[in-house]
Amino acid sequence: MIGQARGAGQASDENNGQGSVSIWQVQLAPGHRAACDSDPCTRPTGHRIGQHLESQAVHCLWPQRHSTKSAPSSHSLQGSTRFSSTVLSATEKKENLEGDMTDFWVGAISATLFLTEFMTPANGAAAPDDVLDAVTFENVPQESQAGVTERDLYEPLVEAFNGQGILSDRIRFFNTSTKKEDKTKLMPDITCFKSLPFGPQEQNWKWYRLLIWVELKLLKRFEAFITDFDPTKLLPHDSAVSRETQGQLASYAAAQLARQHRLSLLSLFVCGDYARFMRWDRSGVIVTERVNYREQPRLLAEFLWRFDQLDDHELGFDPTARPATEDEKKLLRDAVTEHQNDETKRKHPDLHKALDEAGDYPFYSISVIPTASESDPTPIARRYIVKAPIHPPDSPVGRATRAYYGVDADTKELVCLKDYWRPVDNARPSESDIYARLRAHNVSHLATVYVASDVTHNGALQETLTHRWLEEYKEKVAAGVAGYWPLCRTGNLRTYRHHRLVQELLYPLTSAINSKELVMAIHNALECLIAAKEADVLHRDVSPGNVMLNKNGQGVLNDWDHAIMLNVVRVSASRRTGTWQFMSIALGRNPLKIHDILDDVESCFWVLLYQAIHHMPCPNDSGEHLEMFDESKRRQIGGVFVETGGKGKRSYLSDPFEYVQFECMLLTTLIGKLSSHFEHYQRYLADQAFGTVDVKRNLEKEDPPKVLAIFRHALELDGWPERDALPDQYPPVTKNAQKSTQVKAHRESLVTGAGTRELGRPRTTHTRELDVAPITNLQPISAAFRNTASSDAPSLKRAAEEDVDGESDVFGPVTEAAQVQETRAAKRPRTQSGAPPGVTFDLSISSGSNDPTPARRASLHRVSSREKLL
Repeated sequence: MIGQARGAGQASDENNGQGSVSIWQVQLAPGHRAACDSDPCTRPTGHRIGQHLESQAVHCLWPQRHSTKSAPSSHSLQGSTRFSSTVLSATEKKENLEGDMTDFWVGAISATLFLTEFMTPANGAAAPDDVLDAVTFENVPQESQAGVTERDLYEPLVEAFNGQGILSDRIRFFNTSTKKEDKTKLMPDITCFKSLPFGPQEQNWKWYRLLIWVELKLLKRFEAFITDFDPTKLLPHDSAVSRETQGQLASYAAAQLARQHRLSLLSLFVCGDYARFMRWDRSGVIVTERVNYREQPRLLAEFLWRFDQLDDHELGFDPTARPATEDEKKLLRDAVTEHQNDETKRKHPDLHKALDEAGDYPFYSISVIPTASESDPTPIARRYIVKAPIHPPDSPVGRATRAYYGVDADTKELVCLKDYWRPVDNARPSESDIYARLRAHNVSHLATVYVASDVTHNGALQETLTHRWLEEYKEKVAAGVAGYWPLCRTGNLRTYRHHRLVQELLYPLTSAINSKELVMAIHNALECLIAAKEADVLHRDVSPGNVMLNKNGQGVLNDWDHAIMLNVVRVSASRRTGTWQFMSIALGRNPLKIHDILDDVESCFWVLLYQAIHHMPCPNDSGEHLEMFDESKRRQIGGVFVETGGKGKRSYLSDPFEYVQFECMLLTTLIGKLSSHFEHYQRYLADQAFGTVDVKRNLEKEDPPKVLAIFRHALELDGWPERDALPDQYPPVTKNAQKSTQVKAHRESLVTGAGTRELGRPRTTHTRELDVAPITNLQPISAAFRNTASSDAPSLKRAAEEDVDGESDVFGPVTEAAQVQETRAAKRPRTQSGAPPGVTFDLSISSGSNDPTPARRASLHRVSSREKLL
């Protein structure tokens, strides 16, 4: 019973990576639009675009460089939350999960078939017919009874489960409807454990100890799935309350799968007088028909009895991950403590997460067997001790990547262990194969990989079951086998395979001690991308989580599990995403664009800007720019609703007045040059789309080296601060906290007479000591973009008048409208001459002296952006 699969929220398969699609609009074939309009279950959601567009011809309004089909990008929970500026509430997560899960519900199958297919115990125990036939649920209240609420169901059901001789002594069900789990704050109505999770006075329990959860709904309108069965429809019901239930079910499964080492899990959903059995793996969820447990109590009783008879492997637990011994636990604790206390080693800001002091995760000993080779045909398994993942997966389906800081049980060396489910097709190599190819082509700035392989148990690969089972089910339906009927439509499910990779301990970008080290890391990642392209490999997911530092502070481009081989024909998936905040503008605005090297190069820029705003000294209102990274908007393209973004990024590039100014002017200038470069690139794409390009360029060949040259030139300059990095100035906050901060700042501005331009994200202030000479009288950003001369430049007097326009009058009454209202002139940065900023970069910083020091003189380097970037 092996299983798990499907990358709903992860970047996945879409193209051969060749060329760039210069389009922002698509037009669907007439037949497809008619199919969408007539679909009885189509609703405005971007999560169904895959199944619609995969099966229909798509015609582009603008020419493409090649015709390889691309899967549409997706704004999923898994691909958009880690680097978001906003912390989602539990309710918001459920809403996002509901959308992500739309294509992954499989059913509704026969309840009897479900018991036979997925719950036949290997111990050969015969069902106690006398016990099961005597089970009744008549004491459970019904919706029709006056004054009955949902909470009135919990205890009667728990008593019915535990008290009729169905279960052995090894497991028990509990009412946890009022007991929030410590970390997630989720409250499944009924849960089952091998032993008591809490005493009479305790209110806490942990997901990692849970065997199965049961969700109850009293009212029939909360039914998650359609009851008027129609094979032309999707299984999930379309009402608002039904979607809420779907998100709730998915959130429980995601939490349990993230905190246990599993291949699959079972769950139970009760709505009114009906129950449904469910089996989850990373490829989807198999759901049964409704069973009236009052009229057919034997079926629900048998589900419970069979569940109790299953061993751990049959319950879906991974046999290659076992609980760690006390000595193994101590091994990990000692290794982490020794590393953090060693003054000769680079400090790791996240290493403490490995020990999970809150106790939300248990210690595990995980087995990794190297891939067999001619030199080692029977490799020996190596064991690694881990505890908590750095970032647990948010979705129950998909790759479910979990990265752990762990220790090698033999060498005692700290390592990073990556555990995930990779999509399987005959043209997609594993991540270990990708690394082998890159090494063979001498690609630099890669992590050192110690061991990597697909996970096996007793010689069998661990793969997801849902997709393969569904294909076999359809064959039996076509053959007319009894008990098999047509199921509702699903998305394009795929098989996923369990994969593990162990590599050297790397450090996040947040550990960069100064601006130059951050810039160098992005530069190194860019070098790696370009070299990988020469090896016909495309990374496709550049993010702050994948650009890392080694122990020497050099940049490393990590996580090649989304990478594809170029010039290989593949079957595209129904959707794909990278990390939403760092997608290129073109990928964000056009969900069907074919991913190419230019998208990855642009992602490097957005990673640099994002990290700099968070961790390098900059003005208080710089946090407002973080909104463009999270921006997403549901649009209708050719009759299909999709999530798009990139408009804010495009606006940022087009307006030099909005460029962020950092305390480090070398960093300001570098980001300014890169912004100008990508602005020219966007203009070229627009000209190409409308056929107004005079000279066609080979952007994939010409553009990456130009960007690399901009980085190299900046790194060659003197004057970089020795230590200017800060803790996160803009940590993620909830929407409510953000609104409260805005209201508070606005009220304070009314009292002090200050303007309201800095109303935005709350900023965390930090006290620090710089290892460089103090910077005084810092000029506005216009100094970095000063025009050389202008005969008709406005006078200083006029500039001063315009700067006052729109500001409050501190000598008289101030209205709220006057405080909020600002004119364009008030926002416009000014130079000393009063002339509007031009395109020439100037690193000068006013220090109160007309004769700068040699160090400052070196920093006064000017470069014309048009000469260098075109």
